Amino acid sequence: MSRYQVKSQLYSDDEAQRKGTAQILDDCGPSSISAAVAWATQYEINPSAADGVAAKAKATGLVEQQGKSDNGSSLADLIKTARVLGADARWAKSWDDAVAAAKAGAAIGVWVDAPKGYPEHAKSKWHKRWERWWWLKQKQPTRTYGHMTSAGWCADHGWQWADPTQDERDPAEKYAWLVSEAELKAIASGKPGAIHTHLIIITAKRKAATPVTTPKAPAKATPKAPTPAPKATPRAAQPAPTPVPAPKARRATTQLPDLTALDWNRIGKGTADAARIAYEGAKGGRGFWGRLWAALTALAARTAIDEALLDAARSAITVAISVMLATGAPLLDLTTGDLRTVGSAALAAALQTLIKFIDPDNKAYGVTTAKGPR
Repeated sequence: MSRYQVKSQLYSDDEAQRKGTAQILDDCGPSSISAAVAWATQYEINPSAADGVAAKAKATGLVEQQGKSDNGSSLADLIKTARVLGADARWAKSWDDAVAAAKAGAAIGVWVDAPKGYPEHAKSKWHKRWERWWWLKQKQPTRTYGHMTSAGWCADHGWQWADPTQDERDPAEKYAWLVSEAELKAIASGKPGAIHTHLIIITAKRKAATPVTTPKAPAKATPKAPTPAPKATPRAAQPAPTPVPAPKARRATTQLPDLTALDWNRIGKGTADAARIAYEGAKGGRGFWGRLWAALTALAARTAIDEALLDAARSAITVAISVMLATGAPLLDLTTGDLRTVGSAALAAALQTLIKFIDPDNKAYGVTTAKGPR
């Protein structure tokens, strides 16, 4: 496969082509996505950095103002930009997911904290110039900046990583840097958080399959004197078979705790004890709400139900947060399906605590009676 071509943000618009400190480079996101879309579509779609800027404006409805550093991008913005340019894009689920997708022909959008993890040979002339001149003059020799890059893989050249501050008009920087997988992983690990949250996967859109038409056999010549065949006695029309509906795809289910191993006879006795405690406690209150409060107070005093409910809430919240983060998508972009998965996991976690509470053999909680713990 051909080399991965850089789409340079140095030429994305007028403000990028200014000289010295008047230069404004705020188009790294759309420039990198232009390079990624070109690679993923094998250059059937070959947008420039400026095309990427225009696509981002169309995708987000936000048009930047020249002379201001105002065209920063989120990964969600860049997924939309890739789709406007004619490709597909999604969040990476893991580092292995991104590697597998790249080896199948996808491009990877890589959000970095430049120059953390950069190999020395993979720094653009623009970066080196500012690193040794302006940032050093400003007494910021270790300065870092949020930056968007992209990468691809092919059997001929291995991993190729493109920084949009490379100069595509310079033969030495026209193509992406050759890096190892370990070097690319170090580059992608510069930002805090799980590595896959810094990655998006860009692929070519799937083309609809062209239907194959079977050629018809040529019609045979009709014989000159055909002998009429005897007429068959018509049969009663057979009803058309009723089509069998295809089975619906099964939804992924959340593993629930095993309830079959519990001693339900003892659980029933414990439940009756708790009901008796609540009934006796309710006698100390006046009116409906007073009796209800007295019953709950008695239950809290004589059982560990309050502790169990708190533990159940903690478990449910902890698991819900873990599952939400595991999706890799921004919390505000979670789909209805994602929320159902989160809710199911939280419910299962809460039920695990409930099982501990009602299990007589578990000593973490217990209903106490006049004779002691049940």
